[in-house]
Amino acid sequence: MSAKIANETGKTIISSSDNYDVMAGQGTIALELLEEVPDLDAVLVSTSAGGMLAGIAVAVRALRPQCRVYAVEPVGKGLQKCLEAKERLWPNPSRFLNTIADSIRLQAIGELTFPIICDYADSKVFTVTDDQMVEGMKLTFERMKLVVEAASGAAVYAAIHMMDEVQPPPRKVGVILCGGNTDLDNLPWLTRSTTYN
Repeated sequence: MSAKIANETGKTIISSSDNYDVMAGQGTIALELLEEVPDLDAVLVSTSAGGMLAGIAVAVRALRPQCRVYAVEPVGKGLQKCLEAKERLWPNPSRFLNTIADSIRLQAIGELTFPIICDYADSKVFTVTDDQMVEGMKLTFERMKLVVEAASGAAVYAAIHMMDEVQPPPRKVGVILCGGNTDLDNLPWLTRSTTYN
């Protein structure tokens, strides 16, 4: 539909992630984060098509090369396998994953973002279940009094429970948080039955 409108009106479609200017803009998140905490060991970024991950990874590499940038994904994305192979192994066209995290439902990383992520992000990816995302959301709500979306809950969960999957485990970890996709009338711990380990 957007391509039809662009053709009819002469307008340009700008991808929300697969665009170099958008990636550069999203990379400014890392600039602000490293201004606040310049000695980070790692940054965790929940990812969909990869624009934010690519931008942050490039900025972190330029400003603090010893800091590692890790993707956090929902079950079914398979990003680590693709990064290790340096090859897009997803079906084409890409599909949406069945997850409560609306903002990271897209299975495949973008065409422009993928090679950047291969070059600048770590190939280790943290895969988080829906129940784990909810646990991260609840923890952030209870301890920090912040309402974050499920994708942010995924990164919080990974920061607290999964850092021993990399060696040496990072000591200072930055987590990108946002709450724009949270429906306060349908908080997942109130509307679904969950079990936690």
